[in-house]
Amino acid sequence: MTGRATWQYDEFTYTGTDYGDPDEVAHYEVRMGELRDFDLEAGEIMTAIGLAPEHTLLEVGMGTGWFALRAAAHCRFVYACDVSEAMVEHARGRAAREGIRNITLHHAGFLTYEHEGEPVDAVVSQLAMHHLPDFWKAIALRRIATTLKAGGMFWLKDVVFGFDPGDYAQAFDEAQASFPAAFREPWVGHVNREFSTQSWIMEGLLERAGFRIESAGPGPLLTVSYLCRKTG
Repeated sequence: MTGRATWQYDEFTYTGTDYGDPDEVAHYEVRMGELRDFDLEAGEIMTAIGLAPEHTLLEVGMGTGWFALRAAAHCRFVYACDVSEAMVEHARGRAAREGIRNITLHHAGFLTYEHEGEPVDAVVSQLAMHHLPDFWKAIALRRIATTLKAGGMFWLKDVVFGFDPGDYAQAFDEAQASFPAAFREPWVGHVNREFSTQSWIMEGLLERAGFRIESAGPGPLLTVSYLCRKTG
């Protein structure tokens, strides 16, 4: 990780849940498991990007490393990073316990990760890009493109607002009501403090960064999964 200019957005400052707290990190997968099937998701992503034994992969915003560690069993090498040092240490400990050696973990994010070595075959990012304002999303996507081989695959999943802005109150109320009770307060915090963007903006940012959108699959709770290919 290199030094940051004073004008660069500080991606290490938390705008939502504080994942610098080891206790929060320890309970992350248990809590998220109420909403998500991690094994199913990992399989779907690896199939979508065509992950093969000879491939290398980068995950940005790895969280506890649940996807990166699964992917390491299916490819040659995995690079993964997160802005939460507690998350990185959690994933590093799990990799050591499970004897996973074809992975390297970095305390860095979209704006600070510095890739060393040959470009990778695929990049994955899930539920992390909303931590950046839109301008810095554009920078992040361009940086991701530089780490990928020509024709490489990029899987991006995030909370993206595809509804008409005039319908925002109804859309947010319906999304909040669909959560289990324990998740409703964090959802409110996401909406009023974090940086999810509109779908037409996200699609434009991806295309301007050099990606062709192969598919865009709306998911639960206003999430969208984009499967993209680097065009250059």
